[in-house]
Parts: sequence; structure tokens; C-alpha cells
Amino acid sequence: MDQVAVDWSTRGPEPVFGAAMTMLDAYAVEVCPDVVEVWPDADEGSRGLAVETIVRLAVGHIVQPVASPEESARRIAAITARIAYPGGRA
Repeated sequence: MDQVAVDWSTRGPEPVFGAAMTMLDAYAVEVCPDVVEVWPDADEGSRGLAVETIVRLAVGHIVQPVASPEESARRIAAITARIAYPGGRA
């Protein structure tokens, strides 16, 4: 396990997960204007659950990678697109 993973795993979940989820949620709302268009009926709690799932998936790939960083990024992007665009619009 590399030093970054060790640092993350020994600090407890809140600093890492809380900061990452806050940043991704803010990005989804402020930078991606079509979030409201794509998820017009999604309440804040549902969006938060999707954000948490994506963050935990990314951390899982960091802590226990099964592929190269590039392939892991492609996998995370693919599932994020499926969550964000369930009708296949992405």
C-alpha cells in the first residue's frame, strides 16, 4: 500500500470522505448546469447518495487497485455517467 493510502486509512473516514463529497457535490451543482435538467426530480438526499457512492468507489480504486490508474479512471467515469445519465445520454 502506498503512503497516500496509508495516510487516508489512518486518519479516519470523515476528513477524506467529507471533503471529497462536499467538493464533488458542489461541482455537480455549480459547474455542471445540466444536473438539474438531467435529474429534475432528484432531491438533495438522492444526489448526495450518488456523490457518496462515486467518492467511495474512487477511494476503493485508490486503496485496492485492480487496474492501472488510467483504467480505474475510465471505470469510475463509466459508472458516473450511468448514474448521472440513466437513459444513456452521456
